[in-house]
Amino acid sequence: MMRPVYLAVTIAIFLLTLPAGVSAIDTALAVYVGAHPDDIDIGMSGSLYKYDLNRHPILWIVVTDGGADRREYGLESDAARAWVKDDGTDSKNWVAPNGQVFNRGFYSNDLSRKRCGLNGSYQHVFLDNSSMIQEFDWRSRVDARVGSGVVEKVQMSYPDPSNSSQSYLYPDGGLHNGTMKNVYSEKLAEGLAETIYQTIISGNYSKDMILIHSHAPVHIARNSHEHPDHEMTGNAVLAAIDLLVVNYGIKSVDATWYTIYNPIRPGLGYVQTKENIVNYKNSKSNLVKTDWETAYNVQIGRKFYWIEYPNDPGDFEYVVREDYPAKQSQWNLFTSRNYV
Repeated sequence: MMRPVYLAVTIAIFLLTLPAGVSAIDTALAVYVGAHPDDIDIGMSGSLYKYDLNRHPILWIVVTDGGADRREYGLESDAARAWVKDDGTDSKNWVAPNGQVFNRGFYSNDLSRKRCGLNGSYQHVFLDNSSMIQEFDWRSRVDARVGSGVVEKVQMSYPDPSNSSQSYLYPDGGLHNGTMKNVYSEKLAEGLAETIYQTIISGNYSKDMILIHSHAPVHIARNSHEHPDHEMTGNAVLAAIDLLVVNYGIKSVDATWYTIYNPIRPGLGYVQTKENIVNYKNSKSNLVKTDWETAYNVQIGRKFYWIEYPNDPGDFEYVVREDYPAKQSQWNLFTSRNYV
């Protein structure tokens, strides 16, 4: 029988001889959830590069179609930004998961195409050329900067109640719409839990622990309402965690909560952590630029420019970490990720 000390030395030598950039991947799924692809790029990707890339299987979930609400459309169509034309808004009826129809008064096909590479209510891929890469939608952006085949990518949708062969995208600017708020919250939470669980099953990943990164729910961050779709996404992810633990038998969830545009302001009883990402700033900056610098759109012949986000994304990501079910004295999930 091999002695323990000899075995440990043998394993250490093996790990040191792995090629640069290659590390062992375990079976704990790391899930990133954003209302839009750029929310993951801007808010969470420093942690992705630091902790999860080449260490865990990764699932990237984009929740909305990126078509915007009144406030966000006004910001994105400002002439100084030149991302979308100011006449690109439409009044569009949208069918909710319960079959009820509501109106999206400031729906923008331009923003949907720009953010997600999607065209219209359903998932029709839209071709963009970037000055950095040739791309078809946000999935190819992720492949270009994170690694082809490294990230499983899902754009959330729900079945059209009147036509099961079609799926509607979740409406940016509609998730919080009046009477639709609870309908969408419940459906999104169910969809997120099912998507995550099916990924675990299909990949034969661990049910003992999963890692989730997301917008912060309203009670965890006092500034979670920076955009209504961010707050709604965070609330739905928290509800999905409950479903994963109670209904799907996931034993524990290591959750990291973010706000995107400002340092997180934790709610009562929660603590902010400064995640040092100084060694991953270039990777994060390049990912953000790839997402936003769509220099020329071949189908409509219009230029877009990346002018908003700095080359230096900052040294820290500000987060709140919690594990679910609630912490117990005999164990702490965070030790498994070597947070320092």
